[in-house]
Amino acid sequence: MAFLSILRQWQGERRWLWRLVFGLVVAAVAIVVLARQVQWEVALVHLRDVRPGWVVATVACVLTTNIAKALRWRWLFPADRDPPPRWDTFGALMVGQTLNFMLPLRAGDLSRALLMGRYRQASTAAAVGTIGAEKVIDLSIMGLMVALVLPSVILPAWMGSADRGVTVGALVGMVAWLGILLTLPHFQRAVAALGERFQALRLLSRLLLRFLEGLTALRHTRRVPYVLGWSALAWGCAILTNYLLLRALGLPATWLSSLLVVLIIQGGISVPLAPGQIGVFEALAVLALSLTGISAEAALAFGIWLHLIVMGIPILSSLWWLGRRA
Repeated sequence: MAFLSILRQWQGERRWLWRLVFGLVVAAVAIVVLARQVQWEVALVHLRDVRPGWVVATVACVLTTNIAKALRWRWLFPADRDPPPRWDTFGALMVGQTLNFMLPLRAGDLSRALLMGRYRQASTAAAVGTIGAEKVIDLSIMGLMVALVLPSVILPAWMGSADRGVTVGALVGMVAWLGILLTLPHFQRAVAALGERFQALRLLSRLLLRFLEGLTALRHTRRVPYVLGWSALAWGCAILTNYLLLRALGLPATWLSSLLVVLIIQGGISVPLAPGQIGVFEALAVLALSLTGISAEAALAFGIWLHLIVMGIPILSSLWWLGRRA
């Protein structure tokens, strides 16, 4: 048994090592591609030529985005129990975002669900369900934004498959939301009956019921307006962040380019590959802004500043929250 335990641990460490190596390769490839596209001397000039007042406004906007996401998450918890405190919700969300940047396969989402269970004695399975509800909402909103953007932008031919992927994802989100509205109570009753009938499935039934509780806010008529309102504020601030940062760097700032950056970066980093998304994040920013005629050097400076801000706020916030919790 001890040997099997050691073997499993070694295999787990080996998988982690392979993921790290793969992520480093992805980051290296992205950096090499950028190095061939940009003149670094010009990029450094753009990087230094920044207006501090606009940067402060950008930081405030990113912080507002995260606060709106935290308040939305709070409204997604089951209505028959006291919602988690705003501070704990924000702190757990910041820890999850930090880990999502660093770890593969959205491990930060599971981590924030575990943290909420630890600090609030809430059901981890229900917290995972609320995160699933978040994804349904965000996929639906991204689909609507893609529909608004596509008629205004001529995309390269090779991006056609990516656009179809986002559109399919958005349709899946909308269908999932509709399915939850129509069938969630029936599914909950069926799962409960299954657990009562088969004792071996009782634990699984309880966990699944807890998970389904986290989806109930999507069909709760009094909660949906709040959830949609905070979602609209979060996505609106995300777009405004890019607009403000473009102004900070003295670049042509349009709502179309700001929206393109949101869609392409959000879609590109939805599955974390490189540690910290180093190189990948900046390459996606260059891609998005190149579609609106901004030079690669200026777009790279924009991507570096945006990356520092959107990573820095969760890291500092999570360290502060964990420090107060220790």
